[in-house]
Amino acid sequence: MDAVDWFGYDEPLAPHLAAFVEILRSRATAWPGDPADTYLLAPDPNDVAEVAAWNADGHELLAWMDVVDDAEGRVLLTLGAYLAGERVRGDEIHNQTLHLPEEPTELAFEAAGTVEECAEATASWMETQLRRPIVRQEWLHGGVVRARRCRFADTGSEVSRSGFRTGDEPPDRTIQVRGDQLNTGLIR
Repeated sequence: MDAVDWFGYDEPLAPHLAAFVEILRSRATAWPGDPADTYLLAPDPNDVAEVAAWNADGHELLAWMDVVDDAEGRVLLTLGAYLAGERVRGDEIHNQTLHLPEEPTELAFEAAGTVEECAEATASWMETQLRRPIVRQEWLHGGVVRARRCRFADTGSEVSRSGFRTGDEPPDRTIQVRGDQLNTGLIR
């Protein structure tokens, strides 16, 4: 994949933002993922209200990506990093509003320095999250999945869930859906 396939954006960017994006793109070519799951957003310079809202937070650019269970075609998690001058802040973001959570999650990161240093920190954080093993646990009824939960296999933290189950019954099956294989095995 070419670097330009990652973090697509059709409008010209200011030189410092373009430098940030160029580093992300060059690093992303080695990531386990699909360029179609990466995005950029900057305020529309013709929308005074949008520019004012972004400036109030000090944000200049948002780079985000969806972490996808390819087999199921489901977005498990949306991660984003806001560049604000000489600092960047990233975390899980809301997949529609693209807002950072009010309270940082365990995935949160911050970095400060030059735009290049912020881009390198962002790229490292995103790659680390993409390489983390995620398992899908499924509860079946009559051979049909009635509930599923995705978790980071390295920490057990829940990523997403759907369906309904009662009690604390163990999953009927656990499948690794993303990330590097754990040496210690998968969560059961």
